[in-house]
Amino acid sequence: MRNAAFYAFIFLGFFVACSDPEPIEPFSNDNLTDTSGTVLPYDLSMSFDHEKIKYSFFNGQNGYYNSVFQQTDTFSCPDDSLGQYRVFSLFSGMRGQSTLYPEMQIRIMECVEYDPAFGITQARMDSILQVAEYDYFDSTMNGMMAEVIFIDKDTVMWSSSTGSNDFSATSRFFISAILDNPDQDASRRIVYGQFSGFLYNAEGDTMAVSNGQFKSRFIRP
Repeated sequence: MRNAAFYAFIFLGFFVACSDPEPIEPFSNDNLTDTSGTVLPYDLSMSFDHEKIKYSFFNGQNGYYNSVFQQTDTFSCPDDSLGQYRVFSLFSGMRGQSTLYPEMQIRIMECVEYDPAFGITQARMDSILQVAEYDYFDSTMNGMMAEVIFIDKDTVMWSSSTGSNDFSATSRFFISAILDNPDQDASRRIVYGQFSGFLYNAEGDTMAVSNGQFKSRFIRP
């Protein structure tokens, strides 16, 4: 593992293509709520396995919290010569204090019509979150796409965007449930999902991840 400089946005891929990937069994969502029927903050988490080690992050535990934000990127979408579209991104992360690592983020994005005067409507934000399988980000920005980011204990950033992103049976990302958040001051939605595949650092090193799961806030109020 080598240290690498930070860079702005990064994104799970796999370079062996598979034309007919095996379908993934739907996530059962057995634990959508606690026993009281309320989605509680400490239920929020992100996790994945790497080389027989499980990396787990829980909101409100060990100095971590579930952050949520969204933004319109400043660059235009591919094939948009008139500059009428921008990449709009929804972020959810498990972050620690300023000196606490590792940490991770999930990013969901899509090209949307850009209006600097009116911004993005709430309905348009909601439409980016779907119970569906997402392709990992690549330069085509073809439809809704996803990115997984991990910053290790040495502050090296790993992302699904910095390697090849060919769709395969072992490189998958999907959202399995979307709920209204009872705590609307924290976020509008609670989102469940799963992922697997590969992350890459800036120098091209590879990190295989499996059994990735998240239950986290999306869409800031």
